[in-house]
Amino acid sequence: MLPIFPLMSVLLPGSSTQLKIFEPRYVALLLRCIENNETFGLVYCTNQKDEQGTMKRVGCEAFITDHQDMNDGTHKITVEGGRRFALGAIDTHPEGYYCAHVDYMSDTVDVDVEDPAMKAAGEFATIYEDLLASIEPDMVRVHLSEDVMPHDSYMLLNAMILPDDKRQAFLEIDSVKVRFQQIAELLRTEIQTLRFLLAEQDGMSAVTH
Repeated sequence: MLPIFPLMSVLLPGSSTQLKIFEPRYVALLLRCIENNETFGLVYCTNQKDEQGTMKRVGCEAFITDHQDMNDGTHKITVEGGRRFALGAIDTHPEGYYCAHVDYMSDTVDVDVEDPAMKAAGEFATIYEDLLASIEPDMVRVHLSEDVMPHDSYMLLNAMILPDDKRQAFLEIDSVKVRFQQIAELLRTEIQTLRFLLAEQDGMSAVTH
């Protein structure tokens, strides 16, 4: 059974995030994983007062890549996203954290290198990166190339600033083709928004000078 950490944020395959662990039950989960060289599962929940009732059914395996014991009962860790999984039956471990039977999920690779949705996503991604850098360079998370491959869909998502409900929706998509189609459409919308913001900035700058 996989130890489960419900969280009000979404981890995607290939992305990394930092967590501060302080609840005793999740410190116990962490120490178990470190001692046994295990992974755990991050599952998006929408209400931490009702974790089990609001957990989504698809989560992401988390690899611990860095661990700092703060010597005050808290721990800081960095995790990287691995495989997607479907959540099965959930149990509570004697130390208080959740464990679950999971089925690891594979993408349906239904695109080739000439797929138009994949090409459009790559082209839009480079435009998006340039616009984002024009507004605030520190907002650029990943440097992108328009020459994307079928395995790059999560790289594009990790480069985008997205709310967690959208990230979860993409995590639940099995078809690589559908994922690229939706990424391309989302990038198209984001580009329009960023261009509007830049035009407003330019207009305000012209007024104040």
